[in-house]
Amino acid sequence: MAEAVQTPVVGNRDLVSAESDRRRWSRAPFDAIVVTCAPDHIPPALIEQLRDRGRMIIPVGTGLSYELILLRKHGDKIEKQCVLPVRFIPMTGEAQGER
Repeated sequence: MAEAVQTPVVGNRDLVSAESDRRRWSRAPFDAIVVTCAPDHIPPALIEQLRDRGRMIIPVGTGLSYELILLRKHGDKIEKQCVLPVRFIPMTGEAQGER
């Protein structure tokens, strides 16, 4: 399954399933990152993988309280916009532990 996910999807776009395996981040920096599980904070390692002017959509929260957040990276500055309340499965493992 992992091999199929890493194949080009449309033209010059790739879909990469990184999970917490940093070896898969060799294509960074990325123009966009979509996170499909919810950490209780935004992991700095994910922000580091964004290209300048890149975007990330990520659910963040705990328990039953989550917000879908859109991040935009402008040089060293990060712009955060709360999009809407959501419910997601929590992030677990090594990626969740990074602060």
